[in-house]
Amino acid sequence: MIPRDEFIIWVYCLVTDYLNLLSKGKRLRRRGFLPSFRSNMKDERDPDFVNGLKSARRLVETVIGQLSERFNIEKVRARDLWHLTSRMARKILSHTVAEFLNRLLGSNSLQFDGLVNQ
Repeated sequence: MIPRDEFIIWVYCLVTDYLNLLSKGKRLRRRGFLPSFRSNMKDERDPDFVNGLKSARRLVETVIGQLSERFNIEKVRARDLWHLTSRMARKILSHTVAEFLNRLLGSNSLQFDGLVNQ
């Protein structure tokens, strides 16, 4: 078991590496992660890139909604950090396993209702 401080540093470094990989070393504002445009503003970004951002955001919002509704992740009652992290990890792991089972069965990976019926 690694200490909590080392784990936090490790996760930070991992996220930073993936962020640099996604942004290809450029600053995020120059890469296209701008706030949403108003109707009177002109969007000069590549439409394919904008559609990719929209689909990624939709996926993230779907997963967050599933974690909060199906797995009740907002109401984790823990008295210390160890129990909090283990409960969060179990809930995220169960979501990942459900998605994996859906992919094995050939159905949409985020439709968990079909798992109960099969």
